[in-house]
This record gives sequence, structure tokens and C-alpha cells, in this order.
Amino acid sequence: MSCCQNDVSLSAYSRGVVPMSLSLVAALALMQTAAPTPAPPPAPASDSDIVVRGKRTAAALAACIDRQCPTEDDVRLSIAHAESQFAEGKYRDARSTLQQSISRNRDAAPRLPRHVAALHEAYSTVSLHYGDMDDYQRAMSNQAEVLRSYLPDNATEVQLLPIRLGDASLKRGYPYEARRQYRSAEREYRERGEHRLAAVAALRRATLDIAQGNPSLAREVLHEVDTGPAANDPAISTYSAVLATRVDISKGDDAAVDRLLTALRTDPAGPPLLLDEAVGPASLASAKRPTQRALELRAEMMQARGSTPIQWADIGFMVTPDGSVGDVEVLRGNRMLGWTKPIVEQVASRRYAPIALEPGHPGLYRVERFTLRAPRALQTGSIIKGPTGPVTLEILDLTRSTTTTPPPA
Repeated sequence: MSCCQNDVSLSAYSRGVVPMSLSLVAALALMQTAAPTPAPPPAPASDSDIVVRGKRTAAALAACIDRQCPTEDDVRLSIAHAESQFAEGKYRDARSTLQQSISRNRDAAPRLPRHVAALHEAYSTVSLHYGDMDDYQRAMSNQAEVLRSYLPDNATEVQLLPIRLGDASLKRGYPYEARRQYRSAEREYRERGEHRLAAVAALRRATLDIAQGNPSLAREVLHEVDTGPAANDPAISTYSAVLATRVDISKGDDAAVDRLLTALRTDPAGPPLLLDEAVGPASLASAKRPTQRALELRAEMMQARGSTPIQWADIGFMVTPDGSVGDVEVLRGNRMLGWTKPIVEQVASRRYAPIALEPGHPGLYRVERFTLRAPRALQTGSIIKGPTGPVTLEILDLTRSTTTTPPPA
């Protein structure tokens, strides 16, 4: 859910995805059937462009609040301004903007549940990058409560909640809880005859198995899906084929990607489909070596100094029609950017599925936000949350193929 010409999306309504895993959002993008003509690659926004946009969204939001504008406008402008603040790396300010809008509009939930839920979702995204995992979990729970309370049981958002909450548990570092939620969701979907969603939940378990180094368990799940009621669903078969390829890669079969490439071509309407990246939570543990070790060393240096500041950088790159990556560059970031070198190298080594583009089209340009930060928690003798624990890496796809608007009430 978004509102303005802005590269950043804090809400899943805009089809953003977290790389380093074939996320639920990416799986759902595969299920889309519409195929609009792809837009030309956007020019990366400069720091000055973001600052100007931030000033405009700040003024528009302030004017909206002054005139006590409708909830629809308040939510739209609040998320737009938070997006601008997030783009500048002002995570604390973006959280404040969203918190204030949630306070102003929480009573509108019975009338506009999707709008209020979008605020909670945007707040959860910023909290994740800020490192406040308690607030991240709270925001996800609040979003779920709003959707379950005020939307019918057959609404798409409500149906997807069990899987999304499993994804949230995985983000918080509770893989066994996530597995339990995926399995429970799969069972509920199957009992209701929702075979596609049951397959998605099962494939999330397979994704987790691969991330935890259990390819044999993943193979069992993939076999169940490939012989189940949703086996002929194009989206499910594609998702399963990609995971099967990742299992083969984990066993040292690098040629598996080449075999998949001969049969797979993605729709440009959705985000490019990553084939050979590590899967699981976006963290140092899920990064490929030597990227993983390089970032671990950086984290150790930060902790040795007794300081764990948030470091962020936006990396742009082109995914060419054949699925290779080029033109990788650091567009902007805070502090010294030497820590991004292994990330740039890793992004450049990615392989995506071929994209069905017109002849001569250069490819799809993407921008991803990488945030290196420690989780924040209350420390002994303090009432203010501070960075504590291991430094982790969070990733968000900032690229959006279209500008989205709030869904109808």
C-alpha cells in the first residue's frame, strides 16, 4: 500500500520482496496472471531527490493532519512520508511517523481494516531494519488482529496470515516455531480444500529445510507437493522446481541451474526470480561465503569497539533478459561503505530465471536496501532499548514495477 512516485515500499501491498529467500510474497507474485508491458529501467534516485521528496511528503502530511483529513489520505501520506524517511536511513523517524498515524487512525479499523493493517505492516518493516524485534512481532500481531477482526474469513489477507506469521517467526530467529506454524497452516488449508495454499505452506517448510542444511527432508516435502492436488498449478510447479534446484546446488550440483534455465522463463510483471541464492532468514548465516565471513568480521569489529551503529546501503543492479546480473553499484548509504564490497560481489554473482522481455530490452533494474544492525533490547539499568546481541543483515527490495494505491474499503 503506497501512494506516491517513490522507489521504496514498506508494505507488502506493493509486491516488495526480501531477496535471499523465495518468500511468500515472491511465491504469490508467481501466481499473478496479468502481464503489463514492462516499464523502462528507472533512474536511481539521488540523495538530493530523496531529500526533496521527503520535504514534500512532510509538508503534505502536515497539511493533511491540520485539516483533519480522511483516514484514507492520512494513511496514504503517512506511509509515503515514512518511505521517504526510510530511504534517507532515518529509521527512528519513520517509526515515529507510522506510530503517530496508527494512534490517529486505530479507531478506523472497523471501517478501513486494510488501511490500518497497512500501517502496522509498514511499521513492522521499519522495526525489522531498526532491530526492534519486539516491536516487529507486536506490529505483525496487530496487523493480524485487525485483518481477522474486520475482514471475512475468505479474504485473501486473512487466508495468508498463518503463512505470514510463520515467516515472521523465522525472521525473529525461531525456526522451529515457524516450522510448526507452516505445518499447522498446511493442515488447515488442506482440510478446507485450499490446495494451492497448502502447497505454499509445505514449500515454506522445504525452504526452511534447505536453509537448515536438511536437503533430504526438503526432497520429501517437494515429492509430496509434486504428487499432490496442486502439482499441476503453474505457480506451485515453478516454486517447487526452483527449490529442487537449490537442493541440487546444496549437494554440489552446479549444473542444476542450467537445467532449470532451459525450462523456466519469468513474467516481467513480477520481481525477477532468484535461482541460486541462499535461502532462509536474511541474516549473516544465510549469506554465501565468503560474503558471510566478510560480514561476520565487520560485525566483530563493530562489537569490539563497543558500538553497533546501524549501517545501510542501497545497491542497484540490472537483471538482464538471460538472468545474469550487471551494472552493480552502491547508490548511497551512511558511514563508510567499505563493508558493502562482499555484498556487491555476491549480488553480481546471482543468477535469476530468464525474463520474458521484448527483443532489445536491456533488462529489469533493481535496488535493494541492505541494513547491517544489531537487535535492540532493554539493557540492565536502562529504560531505553539499545543494540545488543549479534549483528545481522536485513534486506529489502526497494524496486517497484508500478505505483500502488490503497485498496478499496
